[in-house]
Amino acid sequence: MESPGNPIPAPSAAADREAADLVHYLATRDAACPLCGYNLRCLTRPQCPECGRELRLTVGLTEPYLRAWITLLAATCAAGGTGVFFTLLFVGNGWPRVNGPPVKAFLLNAAVLYFMSCVPIAAAQLLTRRRFIKMPQGRQWALAWAAVAATSSAIVAFAALVN
Repeated sequence: MESPGNPIPAPSAAADREAADLVHYLATRDAACPLCGYNLRCLTRPQCPECGRELRLTVGLTEPYLRAWITLLAATCAAGGTGVFFTLLFVGNGWPRVNGPPVKAFLLNAAVLYFMSCVPIAAAQLLTRRRFIKMPQGRQWALAWAAVAATSSAIVAFAALVN
């Protein structure tokens, strides 16, 4: 409850004060951006000049968001692990021959190639986490759900065509 002697400051005034405190703090100190590692000494506004993310005077980002990246990584790592399995299987036994219509052979080979191609894709995803996090959240989720859909489709196609 607000008392006459101690009015509650407006949110913009509190945010302006926090930004001023951050700029003042970094005027003479070295501190790395928690996302990209850029040195923030002599910062003039509460935003990293390198990656563009908004900063606040705490330990961490203003909005750490990894759910889309974890979803994407789970889909690509699951497919990549299956791709490693197929690679090891085919090294010893050769590429499998598919009996039946050409469409069945095409879809089965496409699923296997997708799994095998996800091995380097999963590795690249691990190495490009920071670049992914800099993307807008809508694009992050679009990529994550595309990977989930592609992996799910490949699993369903492979399971249906093997029988």
